[in-house]
Amino acid sequence: MIAFKSCIAQKWRILIPILALRNFIKLNIIMLRE
Repeated sequence: MIAFKSCIAQKWRILIPILALRNFIKLNIIMLRE
């Protein structure tokens, strides 16, 4: 169970920055259009 939780934690550690980066890029595109 501990190994399972650490596996999820590792995935989130990778996913969160990617999602944050995507949202940041989307915001920049919206800002540039205006």
